[in-house]
Amino acid sequence: MNGDLSVQTGNKRIERQVYDGVHTAGSVEPAICPFLITVERRGVEMSVKKYKHTVKYYETDKMGITHHSNYIRWMEEARIDFLSQIGWDYARMEEEGVISPVVSLSCRYKEPTTFPEEVTVQIIPGRFNGVVLELNYTMTNSEGRVVCEASSTHAFVNENGSPLRLKRNLPELYDSLAGLLDMEETGE
Repeated sequence: MNGDLSVQTGNKRIERQVYDGVHTAGSVEPAICPFLITVERRGVEMSVKKYKHTVKYYETDKMGITHHSNYIRWMEEARIDFLSQIGWDYARMEEEGVISPVVSLSCRYKEPTTFPEEVTVQIIPGRFNGVVLELNYTMTNSEGRVVCEASSTHAFVNENGSPLRLKRNLPELYDSLAGLLDMEETGE
């Protein structure tokens, strides 16, 4: 299915184009880079590539299929890569005194994967209120079939475990995350 979606919320514009189930945004041509999400906010364009993982032999079980726990590791790998791509790798967050624990996690396994299959993980930010971030994951195999759909929710806390309001405590991180979402400003 092909189509366009454009959202205008205040000073933020998000456009997504859908080409055969691959979501892109802005003026990115799918023929050039079908694994790119681009968002423009306040005149700044941000692009995030999908994460790719090759199933390792040790990630499979006696039946020769990937053990279910590995999908959660791949979510972590993809999330770390995603944050790094938007300029907020874990080292930078920790330097700023921010810790982001997992609050909840869900996975729906659709189809098994095997060694040495390549799995592509696309992250689409879900909701974000400045304290909690939800990320949605779609994992596909090399044939484009969905093998797993998942979501994770993360809090932002300081080194003492107290919740941080990013809009007030770390506005640069807040703007980076909010820029990737179709969200309403919460007015914190």
